[in-house]
Amino acid sequence: MNKDTAFLELSRDLSEDDRSDLLKKIGLSLNITDKNESKIYEKDIDIEEKNSLLKEEINILPLFVRFFLWLKSKFTGKSEKDLYLSSKIRSLKRKIRHQSSNITGFETRNLTPYFAEQVYTLYSSAMPLRGFFKKLWIDPDISNTFFLNVIEGRIQNSIKDPFDILELDELVEIYGINGKKDDIRRQLINSLDKYILKIDKKVFIDLEFELMPFYYLKDLILFPYVQFFQQFGYTPIDSSSAEKPNFKNASALLCLEDLEKLYCALYSVTKLDKRINFNKKIIEQLDLVKNIDENMDLENIDIIESISDIIELSSKFNSKMPIADIIRYFKKNPYFKIMYYLPKIDLKEFYRNTLSIKIIDKLELMFPEIQKRYIILETERLFHGQRYSGFQHYREYSSIDYEKLGVSPFSQIKALEIVYNYMACYFKGYIQETIRLLERGILSQNRLIRDSMLQYGAAIEDVGEKIRIFDESLSPDSDDGKLFNKFRFSMAKDPIQQKMYRKIVVQKDREAKSLSELGLESISGIKRVFIEIIKSKSNSVVEQLDQHFFVNSKPTLLKELLNEQIIHIQQFEHLYHHIIIS
Repeated sequence: MNKDTAFLELSRDLSEDDRSDLLKKIGLSLNITDKNESKIYEKDIDIEEKNSLLKEEINILPLFVRFFLWLKSKFTGKSEKDLYLSSKIRSLKRKIRHQSSNITGFETRNLTPYFAEQVYTLYSSAMPLRGFFKKLWIDPDISNTFFLNVIEGRIQNSIKDPFDILELDELVEIYGINGKKDDIRRQLINSLDKYILKIDKKVFIDLEFELMPFYYLKDLILFPYVQFFQQFGYTPIDSSSAEKPNFKNASALLCLEDLEKLYCALYSVTKLDKRINFNKKIIEQLDLVKNIDENMDLENIDIIESISDIIELSSKFNSKMPIADIIRYFKKNPYFKIMYYLPKIDLKEFYRNTLSIKIIDKLELMFPEIQKRYIILETERLFHGQRYSGFQHYREYSSIDYEKLGVSPFSQIKALEIVYNYMACYFKGYIQETIRLLERGILSQNRLIRDSMLQYGAAIEDVGEKIRIFDESLSPDSDDGKLFNKFRFSMAKDPIQQKMYRKIVVQKDREAKSLSELGLESISGIKRVFIEIIKSKSNSVVEQLDQHFFVNSKPTLLKELLNEQIIHIQQFEHLYHHIIIS
């Protein structure tokens, strides 16, 4: 199947709990239960309640009947309740015989071949649809895709991917705040909920009504007929065969569980109109299910006619076969009830959960692009008007087909570039000039903070030089560079040289990471000094912060200058953080 319709595959990138929860919700909204989970519950009253009911019914009997019941109890030694219960069971027997006299042998406690033949008519009518219903209900991919397509066929401008909810720039902006995928996911789901709330409820209500035949017929068409007929000594091979099946008597007690399932399946069908009129869009989606199985030779019109036929046949079967009374009779319990929960669907909830999986999956595919776009935009903004330059040697090489060779490029390029360029573009001149102002003025009497600031400044200059030397270490003139370039050009033919290439890349990435972290710490150190000065409670410091200094030939308030540079360094740190986690 197409990847977009493989819902288990679509949910692969969710956490295990989220994945399980969404898939469970999808199953529940379509009323798809686990094959071991029953929708049939036997309601058998306890002895106390049973005795109470018997007593109530005996009390409302005519006086003569009650007298006769009392008299009979004296002669037989049985209680009035037991005698009355026996009479109710005999009433069931008479009712069954009156409705259909040859479906069971009461004394032999069996079901006759005639009963099996009546069920066989249902089987013959269900068989043309069985393959279709199996595909629709057994395979979650098919059922989910079928119902999703039906809904999307009814909704104008339905959502296909995250861009239908939020623009790429909006996704990039959300990511930029904390650098967390979960923030984007949360906003997408919130926007999805708002979108679904705007859809007219009538769309889902109408669709649920139109799709009911697929639900209410499911249990009858997928009833375990073969297992049931084997109780009668017959295993059907081909329902289209003209040969009449040869059934034998079957134990009624062994058939009770299947009879309960059959009763509930038939009960569902009674809730359907005898003639089904499907919407054209729904009929078109039937092809999706049929095309999965090349052996499925049904036309859409055949499916619709077969559905109408089995509804009509079920009605006739119900009028002749008192299955509920047969179950009560052989359980010897006229008060026995079967609680069956009719299939109920929630297409709105299904649509929401299914779209959640689809959109989150698309987000997983798009996320690297969102990260990349954010880094590009923020780099351009941070270095606007500056000369940003890449490394000459520590870079990606177009001559290497990384994917084909199964090797990785250097991993720390962008992080080291940002640090080096920030030092080159902003520290030298812009921040250095501020450091000189502070050294000569506000910190001239505070050696501790001044020395700390100067140490950070010296460390930045030292790291900048080390980064330059590091890049040169990969030039063809250096020892490491000669090895690197040798392996770069020859590793395609020699796996051993590929291994050596990888070792160099790992080593250089380790050096690059160390340098970028050292550079970041030194720049952040300058920021911390600036913040400490701004927060100082010293009167002399506060007075000097309110003085103007000429910076780039413009009078600038020192406090504003420091705040501006603190914010700028924070923006650099923020960008560096995003590069590291991308």
